[in-house]
Amino acid sequence: MNRQGWLWTAPFLCFLGGYLGVSYRIQQRAGTETPSIVGLSIQKGLFLLSSLHLSGTVVGEREDRELAPGTIIDQIPAPGHMLRPLQAVGIIVTKEPSYPIAPDLVGQDSEQAIKGAEREGFRVRSYPVPLSGVIGTVCAQSPCAGDQVPERVITVYVVGGMTPIRIVPDFRGLPLHEVQGICTEYGIVVQVHHKSPVGEDHCCNCRVEEHVPVEGELIDITKPLMLQVMVENDT
Repeated sequence: MNRQGWLWTAPFLCFLGGYLGVSYRIQQRAGTETPSIVGLSIQKGLFLLSSLHLSGTVVGEREDRELAPGTIIDQIPAPGHMLRPLQAVGIIVTKEPSYPIAPDLVGQDSEQAIKGAEREGFRVRSYPVPLSGVIGTVCAQSPCAGDQVPERVITVYVVGGMTPIRIVPDFRGLPLHEVQGICTEYGIVVQVHHKSPVGEDHCCNCRVEEHVPVEGELIDITKPLMLQVMVENDT
């Protein structure tokens, strides 16, 4: 393009420069109306301010369990105020709430542990478990020590001693003498019923076919018990 070709664009460029300069001065004098950014994420809020030639500054944080962290919940000044270009809008955003930390209760006496936790503002649920050890001692807890407790509820498990309740195993198919040995350890009397007639000189080499109480039934070994078994000769 020759020099004359450039010259005809000069008036246009001058007009464009003058227009932009005047528009900027008018905008600078008139200012920019502050938009509403409450409810937006911090990223979207700053992007909106930047598009209007304004800036944003986080001036505070508040804990909130319902809103996502980084959500704008307040602004200074309020929407509708006139600001100069590049003037800052103060922003207050949400942050993730800090929850209390579970104390270490394991190994403590349950009464003292519960009272101490309650003094710190926790609610404690206690359950006994059939374990050997010092009765009344906390043997486990949930949440674990050092974990956050959003609901302020701690569950502790307390040594309650060995329970006398037992579950009857499945004796079917076992040799009779083996079942009798197991029952003798717990003081349980075994009553034997032969499925087929046997003589007085019968040497019992039998296996259990059925028994009462049946497998899976709960029994209390502190009470007198009898196990009735039906046996068949092991041929």
